[in-house]
Amino acid sequence: MSRRGPSALTSRSRLGGGCLVLFGLPFAAVGVFMGFLASNSILRWNEMRSWREVPAIILEARLEASSGSDSTTYGVKALYEYSFEGQTYRGERVSIHSGKDNIGSFHERTARELQGYRDRAEPFRCFVDPEEPQRSILYRELRLGLLAFYGLFVLLFGGVGSGIMVLAFRGHKKLKAHEKLKEVAPEEPWRWRPEWVGGKIVSGHRKTMIGTWLFAAFWNLISSPLVFLVPKEVLEKKNYPALLGLLFPMIGAGLLVWAIRATLQWRRFGRTVFEMAGIPGVIGGPLRGIIRIPSRFPTPQDGFEITLNSVRRRRRRTGKSRSTEEKVLWQDQRILERPLTGNALSGTVLPVLFAIPFDAQESNFEDPNDKILWRLRVAATLPGVDLDESFEIPIYRTDESSQDFVLEEGRLSEYERPSRLEDVLRRRGAVVRKLPAGGASYFFPSGAPLAQRLVIGSLLLVCSLALGILVRQGAGLLPLFIVGLFEAFLGASAASLWLAQYRVEIREGEVTLQGGLFGPGRPRTFRASGIVSFKITTGAQTGSRVSHDLVLILSGGKQHTLVRAVGSRREAELILEDMKRHLSQTAID
Repeated sequence: MSRRGPSALTSRSRLGGGCLVLFGLPFAAVGVFMGFLASNSILRWNEMRSWREVPAIILEARLEASSGSDSTTYGVKALYEYSFEGQTYRGERVSIHSGKDNIGSFHERTARELQGYRDRAEPFRCFVDPEEPQRSILYRELRLGLLAFYGLFVLLFGGVGSGIMVLAFRGHKKLKAHEKLKEVAPEEPWRWRPEWVGGKIVSGHRKTMIGTWLFAAFWNLISSPLVFLVPKEVLEKKNYPALLGLLFPMIGAGLLVWAIRATLQWRRFGRTVFEMAGIPGVIGGPLRGIIRIPSRFPTPQDGFEITLNSVRRRRRRTGKSRSTEEKVLWQDQRILERPLTGNALSGTVLPVLFAIPFDAQESNFEDPNDKILWRLRVAATLPGVDLDESFEIPIYRTDESSQDFVLEEGRLSEYERPSRLEDVLRRRGAVVRKLPAGGASYFFPSGAPLAQRLVIGSLLLVCSLALGILVRQGAGLLPLFIVGLFEAFLGASAASLWLAQYRVEIREGEVTLQGGLFGPGRPRTFRASGIVSFKITTGAQTGSRVSHDLVLILSGGKQHTLVRAVGSRREAELILEDMKRHLSQTAID
């Protein structure tokens, strides 16, 4: 089977790596420069500690201001006279940190103090270098606020620039390893990635944890000054729209919680590995293996949820902005009732067995802007921190691929939890009531996750507050229109997430539907004779989770949604089979 080599990918990757280095250099240079300023200030402070204190007369003292487009900076200018060992000198240096800035109120306080001594003609203390008496200073203390400002630039710009260059060098090293592996096995792309060699694939949780901490630290370093600046802006200038700036530190707090949660997961479950029974997983064939978790924990009440996803990841560029979207192309899921080893000392071992359809797309990394990824995910609800690990695995078409492949389901029967309708309805929050004259009535509330509903609700609240502040401040029509449009979108989203409900009643050979995304709505009744079929469609996607919708198809081709947001296709099939059974029974009766 011929494989097209990644020569284009290689050249693009090299070019991209070089561009990353060039892009990261200016950031790193700013960080180094700010680090130099901070270090130089500390060295001068340490040197001046041995200087001798003498009285000085303040001759001149003034506060200078420079106004820019969005801020005003201040600096203190002074002229003073002092005597050292019988000789008179004049000095102009005020503090260790020269130049103008608006960090704190040092310059304003210093100017007032020096002007007071000048007006009263009182001597002010001065520090003189005994070896070079012409060198003097009035304030030799370090300004901690300014040092913190320098440190912020060192961490942000230096960290970002250095991180970008490290990523570029690591990417180049990884590319060289990729090229060597390709030379060894040019017809077997599943051997081109070092992490796939040997078939023991480590969960990506550790990388996710590190990335989460880096992003949270970066966000909080940028947004944390707003905690001090916003209240000052509101209290002194009555600038109430500035309160919206507190949204960014709130997001930063949420990111820290996310990072802490990822760390707790790593500490509890450790280095989780998926050991493949055969490399690669076969299109039109099986995916076999075991997931090995080092830690032990009680068997979860709802079992272990193991999901296999085929994902298409696309990077799009619109003008100067870039976006990445992922779409699940295919998904299958199993619920395991218990692990292979239970609570053995060796940890927890879970069997993996899936049939991969013949028409699925194989793993593809040739185009970095359009990839096909296969991910295996294991999740479980546990006391304390939940289990949630994922693996990026190789799935390819090989000589063993067969359109007629059928999986031996019995091999997992003793571990897999039987799919029961009552469990599916409970997880979906549905209520089913059998009718006295035959048939059944189904009620499905909104299937949106609580976290998603809370996030959208919180954003709607913040947007409403922003709109109210803009109206109170007499803002123009354009900002009111933009914020109002965004609020309308959030309002519609929140209504659909909180108010969505679906009622399906089957009796006397009829199906009555009521409900939708925005509440109960009017009922619609259809005779069984006019119903052509039922089908299951792919619904909304949240992260890697794909929900499924149940759809009714009429003889005229028109379609009506029975219920949305059912967890997996197997669960949707159970609900649909129950509805079809009741419809066939009442139609016969």
